[in-house]
Amino acid sequence: MSIVRGDRLAADPQHSTRGRIIRAAQAVMADSGNSAVSLREITGAAGVNVAAVNYHFGSKDALIETAVRDAVGTHAAAELAAMRSLVTATPAATAGDLVEAWVLPLLTEGGEEPAHMGARISAIAATSNQPAMARILAEEYAEFRKQFLSYLAERLPHLSFDELDARLSMALKILLGLLPRFPLTDDLHETGMTQRCAVAFIAGGLTAP
Repeated sequence: MSIVRGDRLAADPQHSTRGRIIRAAQAVMADSGNSAVSLREITGAAGVNVAAVNYHFGSKDALIETAVRDAVGTHAAAELAAMRSLVTATPAATAGDLVEAWVLPLLTEGGEEPAHMGARISAIAATSNQPAMARILAEEYAEFRKQFLSYLAERLPHLSFDELDARLSMALKILLGLLPRFPLTDDLHETGMTQRCAVAFIAGGLTAP
């Protein structure tokens, strides 16, 4: 499985080798569903040797963190841009509209697009229970979280900021827990129902009195 490089890799002057290793690490993690992948798997997918990994990253752990940060950052930036576009184009968008715009694309097959791959890598990082992964998620999603909370607060004045923040944290855990196992079935009708239920459930939890 190959990954179309994200914007961050495009700016990397060594992307012909360094970027290929990062993309391979992301692909291997996405295929396996976890971040505990072997260096042999990564080097095999990238077509390089261990020396190349050590040269560009210093260690396997550093490579994994770099690959996760690139994928998560690409996804967070895409989410933020989409949310800003929605609010600009549709000032009357409700909190439910915002939640649907946030959740639905994540539960739609996106192939190898960087933003969708980033969503999957984010879910893997969130369920890894590793402090380094938690730090990356918090740092890379900070701006999106801040802006999304601001948009929600404007539309849900009956809720305090602390309440919204707590509800969003819970919604994130639910969503990221669902992503690694999605789609749950090959039945498109059932998958569509799951998507609608997920949007309704998260929207209801965020907007309830």
